[in-house]
Amino acid sequence: MSNAHPQPAWKEISIPPSVALAARHLLRSQPATKIFLRTTEPRTAKWVSESIGEIEIERLRETHYDGSRSGRNFALDRLTEPLVLPSEVSGLDDLRGFLKYGNHVARFSFPFVALEEKGPSFAERKMDDLIVPSTPLPAEPEQMPGNRLTPEYAVQLPENQME
Repeated sequence: MSNAHPQPAWKEISIPPSVALAARHLLRSQPATKIFLRTTEPRTAKWVSESIGEIEIERLRETHYDGSRSGRNFALDRLTEPLVLPSEVSGLDDLRGFLKYGNHVARFSFPFVALEEKGPSFAERKMDDLIVPSTPLPAEPEQMPGNRLTPEYAVQLPENQME
């Protein structure tokens, strides 16, 4: 029986990249309420923009005719655009973001809350304990009584036998 510790089961599992990508997408799409803050990574900003959704816009187009048959023509154009552009996600100010709840999206901001300091922010460790030990070093092996590694206990091999 081996004294080695068995590895956890999760270290033995190999997940194909396509399955890992699908799992990440599934986990990100599950929450009904999403909060998006600034990101400077372009692909993530595009994903946030796509997650927030698109808006359908109807624009009235008016055309004027001059000449022998003067008049006006009206047409309705429908377009879909991202509700929030990726550049807007990248350019958000500190403490500002987007909240998506169901099919509703809102910009929001939140105040900075300064927490009281409960301890020092950085406790510097003295490095002299690593250089000079506070306890005396053990005696050298040659000086220790009954040491079997000293030359007087060395095993002599026959001349015709190689190590």
